[in-house]
Amino acid sequence: DLKTFNVYHDDPSVTEEQNLRLSVGLNVPPVIKVDGKIGKMDLDGGKYVVARFELGPMDYPKAWGWLFGEWLPSSGFQPADGPSFEMCGDKVDDDLHVVDICVPVKPM
Repeated sequence: DLKTFNVYHDDPSVTEEQNLRLSVGLNVPPVIKVDGKIGKMDLDGGKYVVARFELGPMDYPKAWGWLFGEWLPSSGFQPADGPSFEMCGDKVDDDLHVVDICVPVKPM
């Protein structure tokens, strides 16, 4: 049940594009050891909003914008500390992928 992840460490609305940090990874069992240039990251548990989309390459900014600009302000939640990430799922066709955008949240 392989999943790939894109973990965002910076907010693109406040960080210059050339300074944005991104980690790309895949899920592995906890007992896996890493060495050298390959690192291991644990994503914290807790409350997340998870929004599922079918996205093409140019659709990601619009999906993130909807989540932060429309859903979140009317949800009663605000972003919590911790990185937001994309969990990439199945390919729908050559141009579309199922993507879960995951944002840690806390009550307002």
